Amino acid sequence: MVDKDLKGNIDRVELEEMVQVALLCTQFNPLYRPKMSEVLKMLEGDGLAEKWEASQKVETPRFRA
Repeated sequence: MVDKDLKGNIDRVELEEMVQVALLCTQFNPLYRPKMSEVLKMLEGDGLAEKWEASQKVETPRFRA
């Protein structure tokens, strides 16, 4: 996920936040996925913690093999 040309020169907190936003956008149930306006706000640093916390309480369906 991280450009090799950055040679490890990244802000790990920002990287973790971007991964959390990406995971929120790929939730199983589309109703729980954030709107693009919400994604923008989260990437700007507003509301990610609350959305992430709420997403951890959502029950995810399990597929049977």
